[in-house]
Amino acid sequence: MRKLNSQIKGTLFVLISALGFGAMGMIATIASSQGINTDTLLSFRFLIAALIFAAFLFVRKISFKVNVKQTLLFVLLGMIGYAAMSTLLYESFKLVSVPVAVLVLYTYPAIVMLLSILLGKEVLTFQKGFSLVAAGIGLILVMQISDGFNMRGTLYAFSSAILYAFFVLISNKYTANDDSLLKSMYISLFASVGLFAMGFQSSAISLPETVSGWGIILSLALISTVLPFFFFFEGLQMVGATKASILSMLEPVFAVVLSAIFLGEHLSLLQWFGMVIVIFSSLLVSVNPAELFPKRYAPVNKRA
Repeated sequence: MRKLNSQIKGTLFVLISALGFGAMGMIATIASSQGINTDTLLSFRFLIAALIFAAFLFVRKISFKVNVKQTLLFVLLGMIGYAAMSTLLYESFKLVSVPVAVLVLYTYPAIVMLLSILLGKEVLTFQKGFSLVAAGIGLILVMQISDGFNMRGTLYAFSSAILYAFFVLISNKYTANDDSLLKSMYISLFASVGLFAMGFQSSAISLPETVSGWGIILSLALISTVLPFFFFFEGLQMVGATKASILSMLEPVFAVVLSAIFLGEHLSLLQWFGMVIVIFSSLLVSVNPAELFPKRYAPVNKRA
């Protein structure tokens, strides 16, 4: 019973995490409608997140100490990786609907796999090849090219997916053994520093003049940054990586549903079909069949 309760609790935690990340596009769009520009929104989002992560590190008595190599990697991942990726994604929200932007972004697992194959880190198999083709078909259906198709917004979202794919590859290779909380704090901090530097240089940083403006920024930092992080890693420890990966596939679904409810943005039938294909392709990339169906893939003991 205790194990069952732990599984239920872990499942809820990962679902809450997916819901929080899924709400990001909706909150960003509301912020834009309130006159909060991308530089201001993201700069304060990552600064607030970094401060909260730092507070948790202090409470948990985790050392802030990092070496020169780690610092350079966090600068790269924060300033060039996460800051640029987030900026492109948020700019895409202004040109295409949130569901389309999020679903284009969600092709990143297939891009990670493709890059790994091209770099010789992985071998192309039927499952991987099928998932790449599926991701491409799903992407075409989601974009639904027509007279109202916005190429620039779609390219922003796809460029964000490519940058995030590189972010994942570099992070997994060079920072896999670093504490997740420590890594998130430094990446958020350097992302904020980079965004503030660019924002002040272009005079794009402007403090919100209303309480609601600050509330939106705080909501983005808490609901779509800090809380999803904690809920995901707490849930991950309870349900394991495979189940957590599957549950995380609901993130774009939550984004679509929230956008429909609060923004009035809806997908066509073909785009819904494309979403299912994109999520399916991500599932093929992220989950090992042997872990998903252990009995089917269990080795057969042969008698001597």
